[in-house]
Amino acid sequence: AHFGTTQSFLAAILALHRMDARETAPEIAALLADPDQEVSQAAVNTVASFGYREAIPAIQRLAATDHPQVKLDVAKALANLGEPQGLKLLLDAARQGHDGFSQNALYLIGEWHIAEGLELVQARAAAHDSVAWQALLNFTKDPGAFRALLKQQYRTYLRAPRRGWIGLARLLEER
Repeated sequence: AHFGTTQSFLAAILALHRMDARETAPEIAALLADPDQEVSQAAVNTVASFGYREAIPAIQRLAATDHPQVKLDVAKALANLGEPQGLKLLLDAARQGHDGFSQNALYLIGEWHIAEGLELVQARAAAHDSVAWQALLNFTKDPGAFRALLKQQYRTYLRAPRRGWIGLARLLEER
């Protein structure tokens, strides 16, 4: 337990993160066991961004949480630290449904070009999942290739007045 307020701990962790104070990683890693979910979540993100591999066992223990955002941050942290468990957590989450954790995991699979997840992203895109389409766009950073894929497989959806497809069209125009 700690004697400061949650907000003071969060402010301190964020400040150290922004200052790139890597020498504080061991002290921040100790906060991974903090009972306050916000504090441990901030600590996960910070030690991972510092590349502090010594925190991996403590981060792995947090993978058992039921809180979707913490679980996502744990998966991202482990993946960023080069741990295969992080990729496995992301892939498993993306396969499990359409909740926020699953959608964020799906998006990250595309953002990070995780080859093992391309088939899953394509399957979800074929089922007209707009997040999967964004992930697929991230896989195919070349907008011309993405447009060709879109035209080849989903001509009818280019003409359909759907809110998700309008957002996708805007993304394409921005690229």
